[in-house]
Amino acid sequence: LPEDLASKMTKLKEIQVQHATMFGEDWSVPYEVCWQADGAALSIVLPDVPNYSDRHFDYFKTKLKHQSRGQTILYELLGLWIVPSHEVIHIVQHLRGNLLDSDPKSYAMEHDASRLNYIL
Repeated sequence: LPEDLASKMTKLKEIQVQHATMFGEDWSVPYEVCWQADGAALSIVLPDVPNYSDRHFDYFKTKLKHQSRGQTILYELLGLWIVPSHEVIHIVQHLRGNLLDSDPKSYAMEHDASRLNYIL
């Protein structure tokens, strides 16, 4: 790696991981069940599955057609194997900088993070 890029990547050691804040409101459910990366804050937020309520399981039933709470818990458990590396790639994209896409409807950053994480 070029020296300037290598020095930026050392920041990966500073990433903090925490559970999503549970607001307990209907509007907040989609944010409480998703993973989120914040490159500027060097943080990754993950769903707080142990604190899921009926509204969270209902969300998965409606949006993903889950048939049971067990299916949702298994879905979240399997996500622990795939999603963290995806979120780290988003932080790398941020640290690398200048990765701008002029097309507001482009899915390039998600595409790259979704493909590269399988290699990791």
